[in-house]
Amino acid sequence: MYTPLSVLLCVRNAQATLAATVHQFLEVLSEVAECWELIVLDDGSIDATVEVADELSTHYPQIRVLSRSASFGSARLVKAGLKASRGAVLLISDGQRIPAPDQLATACRTFDWTAASCSISTMTANCIILWTLRPTSSRC
Repeated sequence: MYTPLSVLLCVRNAQATLAATVHQFLEVLSEVAECWELIVLDDGSIDATVEVADELSTHYPQIRVLSRSASFGSARLVKAGLKASRGAVLLISDGQRIPAPDQLATACRTFDWTAASCSISTMTANCIILWTLRPTSSRC
């Protein structure tokens, strides 16, 4: 049995960089997890960020998009992403730094996957946090 991984990618006005960021995550996730999802959380972008995210989600079924019509701030955005996530473990990122596959793999190996309560492990940089939220036996 393995634990599904959910990644919340918080973005705002990221039209120019979103595709590259998502592709970096796709490379990392495919190396460290058998079962994962990437949720792009848009906080009221006024450019074509949502359209880029929607286009990516048509090519990659593991990608889902949640968007807000106006900016509500990171806390509300992450809360919505947590509610929508399906994985037991969450990686939250602002997209500025993507963890290297070996860093993420090490964090996953040393993490307490059986914890029923929330436990936090800061990884490599700002806004990258690993959480165990809920035990699960679901498969992708």
